[in-house]
Amino acid sequence: MKTHLLCSRNARMQKCRKMFIFCTFVFLPFCSASSIFAQSFGEIRTFIDSRDGTEYKKVYMPDRKWWMAENLRYTKGLNNPVFGHKPVATAQSSPGTNLKGIYYCPGPGPLNSSPNTATTSQADPLACEYWGCLYPWWTANSTDGNGTLQTTLAQQGICPPGWHLPSDQEWALLLDRTEQAYTGTFSSNRQATPGFYSTKTGAFLKSTARGNFLNNQAYTPLWANNAYSNMDVYNFRVLAAGIRNNTGTYGGNGTNAYFWTSSGNNNGGAAANVAYSRRFDQNNNSANDDKVYFNTTQSASDALSVRCIEGTECKENMKVGFIVSKYGSRVTDTFFSNTNTSYDTLEIIPQRGIAFTYIQIPKPSVFGNWSYTATPVASTIPSGVTVDVQKRSVPWASSDTVVEFLFKDLSSANIGQTIQFKIIGSNPVYCNTNQDLFITFRAWSGRTMTDPRDGRVYKTTIMPDGKEWMAENLYFKGCTQSGYTCSALTFLATPNAFTTQGAGQGNLSYWCPGEDQKTTASTQNDCEKYGALYTFDCAMWQDGNKANGAISSIFTTSFNVASNNNQVGGRGICPSGWHIPTDNEWGVMLNAVETTNGNILSNTINPMADGGTQNHNDGQVNDTKLWKGIDAGKRLLFSGGANWIPNKTDQYNFTALPAGKRNYNGACFHAPSGENYLWSSSAYHANGAFLRMFSMGTPCVYRHVWFSRSEGLSVRCIKN
Repeated sequence: MKTHLLCSRNARMQKCRKMFIFCTFVFLPFCSASSIFAQSFGEIRTFIDSRDGTEYKKVYMPDRKWWMAENLRYTKGLNNPVFGHKPVATAQSSPGTNLKGIYYCPGPGPLNSSPNTATTSQADPLACEYWGCLYPWWTANSTDGNGTLQTTLAQQGICPPGWHLPSDQEWALLLDRTEQAYTGTFSSNRQATPGFYSTKTGAFLKSTARGNFLNNQAYTPLWANNAYSNMDVYNFRVLAAGIRNNTGTYGGNGTNAYFWTSSGNNNGGAAANVAYSRRFDQNNNSANDDKVYFNTTQSASDALSVRCIEGTECKENMKVGFIVSKYGSRVTDTFFSNTNTSYDTLEIIPQRGIAFTYIQIPKPSVFGNWSYTATPVASTIPSGVTVDVQKRSVPWASSDTVVEFLFKDLSSANIGQTIQFKIIGSNPVYCNTNQDLFITFRAWSGRTMTDPRDGRVYKTTIMPDGKEWMAENLYFKGCTQSGYTCSALTFLATPNAFTTQGAGQGNLSYWCPGEDQKTTASTQNDCEKYGALYTFDCAMWQDGNKANGAISSIFTTSFNVASNNNQVGGRGICPSGWHIPTDNEWGVMLNAVETTNGNILSNTINPMADGGTQNHNDGQVNDTKLWKGIDAGKRLLFSGGANWIPNKTDQYNFTALPAGKRNYNGACFHAPSGENYLWSSSAYHANGAFLRMFSMGTPCVYRHVWFSRSEGLSVRCIKN
């Protein structure tokens, strides 16, 4: 077997043996003489720069892109101001178009020099042939080095046709993927501040070659000091070409390699006259030897090396990582996604005609102001179907984005049809992300019930307590079906529709979930997604109307009267044959869901068992207050949402959705996309009632006994 370059004559035998094992068992396609894959990491090919006929090596890297495996040495139509004399200290120090069309060859630098240690020694023109040329950023970022200065990313710059100057994001992606491919983990190179990042990536990419350039003793060896620690595991061959400073001096030859990115002041990536760069350093037996330095303030008048990426699009090959909620399944792409394509199914109830799902896009591990668009591809929308797209803030992670999709006017004819969405993330500094999401409709295979008052169909589920529960939040706004007479409920678009607290509030009215901590008006589309929000009294009055008589609530004035919470709750706003669960019914169901039932829960389902201690938190589901149980929450939460607790299973198709609530005093909506508050029919006193709450932050379930009856919360119904 032909071994990797690391196992060559210059490597220590011990390291060679380790690498031989790695090559044999981990990276065989790359190490073998005849690769069994078309593209293996580290695979070398060649291409010709059509502008001047120069042949370059290119290498397939772990970011799944082809990079140049050597530094650019393009000089056609460019000038070198310093051949024949020493560098001029001031002539090229001012920025702008006068620094387009210029290149330098690496100049000699003293052995063991620190970064940017400078010398005015004569540069050898032949040094460009070996190390590649050094270019000011203005030249590197202009077409063919002397044309139009690029104002956006993904532009050719000085690179050959069909190639482009990488953005800083693309450099970061290369470094991250290289480290992960070799070690299994990585420390992100996508950072907001300058500094050394990665752990070993510098060593993985630096050339293992040694020796003096053309035996010219003025030049430092190709990598000074302990070059044996360089590994060059993927044939990227970083050489220490050094820098030509804007003051007219050379430095870093043999000790440093500097590379331009296309992220600079022309596209919002940096302050005026500076740009982003990446720097590899020599080995000085320090903690930073094998890391790579990220610089956001490299003078655009400095002259650095250039590497190019094949392709004309600056695109992130990795998914940002969006998550589809329970109505579909969790989208899982491999870390090295080739296609940036995800597929999901959405279970619909055709007779209802409406379905909902959403994706959450976590903040990428890169700084900057990201914005996202999610657009359905018009040609894939079935005839007659309407798609509404809405972005929503995420209360627990303000930099995340939630994009909601509401499909209307669906029918059985849409079963098996697919709609394609383009998910695009943009940032002034980094490359765009571009992902495709395909959602295919399939029929809901579970149980359903129809509210005879308005004909709305709900998903239901048999829970471990043996009872049939609604698997969605109620959305009732009045009778519309023949044979049923009840008053219409008024939609209150803003949370401050009334501010009076206490009992008797909310007659014949409801809210729809709105934006977190805002009074911005919500829409009835939000109710289609998450169900409606009702005050306690509206939920307890039959059909939401206090004219129908006393509220259907179980009322207790003392924690010592346990029996009150064991009675069957009243129908309230639920359909005939269904009722709002009592606090005890919630407890029985949650106990049955808990894996700890029969252990710490024992047979305790009485909410007064601890004598009414308000802050007791012993893990019992039925306690007076605070978080209860161990895992009932995560077993009932919808399975999507990147920032919700991990390993949510929605095991029983209960699908607790994050509808949030309307604050009791009308100040704002609260925690949509973060929490789900659900009424019980058990009132504690004139102004407070029992509730259960599911939250993104815990696998437990929250129980509160005196939650204000003026709050607007969700309702689930249980069959009699």
